[in-house]
Amino acid sequence: MYKNPDDAKKYREKHKERDRKQQKKYRKGNKEKIAKYQKEYKKEHKERMRETYREWTKEHREQRQKTDKKCRAKIKVLTPWVLTLRAIVNRTVNKNKGVRKYYLDKSIKNHLTEEDIKMLWFRDGANKMKQPCVHRKDNDGHYTVANCEYMECTEHALLHNEEREELQAST
Repeated sequence: MYKNPDDAKKYREKHKERDRKQQKKYRKGNKEKIAKYQKEYKKEHKERMRETYREWTKEHREQRQKTDKKCRAKIKVLTPWVLTLRAIVNRTVNKNKGVRKYYLDKSIKNHLTEEDIKMLWFRDGANKMKQPCVHRKDNDGHYTVANCEYMECTEHALLHNEEREELQAST
């Protein structure tokens, strides 16, 4: 189309804003179509996507760490209960050996949503605690609204230390 590559570059630069508006309009009108395409693409190119992600994270490790740190700090201020939920989800699905014996082997599942954990946060006054953590009342029960409560982390540690001491004394 263009004999000189610089001409194509100039054309794209000149019409950048118009093209951006067209793309935005297309994306807005074709959300379902785009979502369907992306889903199919991810299925067909699963390994390629995984490898691309690995390469990108290696190349951009510092940038990613800075972004993650900023994001966590923002979440901690605006929606701190989300960090709790992420930790719970990680505990209940992580296949790490150390975590497995406490959660996966006991078939402990998470039934809490972001709305549930937010409700627990304010119900139990976690926003007024120094270091809040979630406690399951029934240690072998799932993460549910009825089975969970926020408590101060130091109190939680003491509670579990007492339980361990009682178990050791009875054996």
